[in-house]
Amino acid sequence: MVIDDFAHHPTAVRETIDAVRGAYAGRRLWAIFEPRSNTSKRNVFEKEFAAALALADMTIVAGVHQPEKVPEGQRLSVDGLVGEINRVGGGGRALTIADSAAIADYVARHSRAGDVLLVMSNGGFDAVHDKILQSLAG
Repeated sequence: MVIDDFAHHPTAVRETIDAVRGAYAGRRLWAIFEPRSNTSKRNVFEKEFAAALALADMTIVAGVHQPEKVPEGQRLSVDGLVGEINRVGGGGRALTIADSAAIADYVARHSRAGDVLLVMSNGGFDAVHDKILQSLAG
């Protein structure tokens, strides 16, 4: 199952993951997150995003969308976010994959029947939803 959600603030991410977990209890939940909004591209909520995303069983964080629009000192560190998710939730549950085709390929190779794939972005995410569905179809 692939679910698309607009979540782009740590509270929305946490609430969405909680709601999907409740609706699909007992199923492995993937959070596939694109830092695209002005809020999510900045480091101000890095720890809050990590705590929220650590609620998923597996997390993929894409690269920051248009990073040049945020000064480097204020920009979210995707590697730092992934490291914090793994620290909070347990190592190996989060990784970063910048390219949408590579995300789709990874998900197709590592997901299993019954998994719920929750894609969160406030934009098109380079059509990652369609790429995931195509990769899963084989």
